[in-house]
Amino acid sequence: MEILIINQHTSNRGDEAAGKALVRKLIKEKNIEKIHIIYSAAKEIREEEKFCRDIKSGKIINYGSFSNLSLLEKLFVRLPLFIPFKIEKKIVGSIKTPNLFPILEKIEKVDKVINAPGGVNLGPYMDTKYLWRLFNSVHQKDTAVYSISFGPFFERNFFEKRFKKISVETLKKAKFLSLRDKQSQIFAQEYGISYIPSIDTAFLDEYYEKKLPDDLNYLKNKEYVVFVPNQLYNWHVFFKNMEKHILDKFYLKIMDFFLKKRLTIVMIPQLYGQLDDYNYFLSLRKQLDNENIYVIDKKHNSDIQQLIIRNAIFLIGARYHSIIFAIRNNVPFVSLSYEHKMSHTLELLNLTDLNIELKDVVGSKKDQYILEHINDLFENRQSYKEKISKASLYAKNIAERTYEKLKEDFLFKK
Repeated sequence: MEILIINQHTSNRGDEAAGKALVRKLIKEKNIEKIHIIYSAAKEIREEEKFCRDIKSGKIINYGSFSNLSLLEKLFVRLPLFIPFKIEKKIVGSIKTPNLFPILEKIEKVDKVINAPGGVNLGPYMDTKYLWRLFNSVHQKDTAVYSISFGPFFERNFFEKRFKKISVETLKKAKFLSLRDKQSQIFAQEYGISYIPSIDTAFLDEYYEKKLPDDLNYLKNKEYVVFVPNQLYNWHVFFKNMEKHILDKFYLKIMDFFLKKRLTIVMIPQLYGQLDDYNYFLSLRKQLDNENIYVIDKKHNSDIQQLIIRNAIFLIGARYHSIIFAIRNNVPFVSLSYEHKMSHTLELLNLTDLNIELKDVVGSKKDQYILEHINDLFENRQSYKEKISKASLYAKNIAERTYEKLKEDFLFKK
């Protein structure tokens, strides 16, 4: 059997962890001979962004992201919103453009397709390339959509209404669909989409990195907290109107709060490749000019990042997978939630008392209250460890059950 994984997000250590966890499971299946991987990115990716090459297996074939679309191709990826599949495929198949036709060829040649774990591309991001790949997959091959989040959809104009309609129809046509957070599951129920409740795929992984690289040995004897901010005003639809200094000032207050406790702050950039968090983190450090702030090199992969977090005494994360990493490694944390995938995952795991909704507090003159809340969670962090440990085990059990259902109902269904 040959599998094609589409829409595998890259340039993000969180999506990397979820992708690696799934691929590490799939390569162990004797009946799977090849795993073809097509990445998802805004631009064509560099070789180092094909992170599944880190997994040493002759079964894995890494492609790029086929993302440098021409004007004609940008038009073509919108065709599913307006015309039936057979006509759309005939048009794209006859012209054979360099970034779309190869994907159709790979879909036709494999036995089954898996749409990789990931965020709300079907929803506020309105990712037409993502939808085009999935649309063509579900109409041509048995396709599983594995542990994604989706929604909410905008319906402010005709284009947004069509995007929602075709997204919902496409998800309904998938042979297997698992959803990783409660809000996505509520959306599915609302739209009449059958699904399996799941959790983030990073919890599926059995791999744990055990040794720090030599350039990080300085962390061994330090007591540190991990801080993972998120430059939301640069990219997220819900924060695009926020002034830069408001969010940055909030982050700096949190950092200063921990520095005054004589603790070391370790900042871990989750974005890498052509876009990254590294320079943003350096700019925050520069404003405080404190030698007890370390910014980890963006070259270190998700396995190393989780080892750093595992050795921390606390984590404050404004990125979804920083929180997933904390739970997986039994580290007390505060979640600075920017999207339902964060808050509702914590609700599922009975950890909502560790969550703060960013959009409700940033710029609202509640900074002092939030710092007091963070301090309370930090000072009582040991009392939360058992609760987080139970949540981690529960999440792993969900992830394992989801994968077993994938095998039973999709991969090896008789």
